[in-house]
Amino acid sequence: MRKDVWWFETLDVEKPSNGWLLGNVRLSRLMVNHINAINA
Repeated sequence: MRKDVWWFETLDVEKPSNGWLLGNVRLSRLMVNHINAINA
């Protein structure tokens, strides 16, 4: 089993690190939308 897959499968929703990860995913999506809007 790949190490990164194992890491994602063992993340606990209650852990602050998971909230940080989800927050970063949300932030990077906002940044992508922002860049796409500038380039449009």
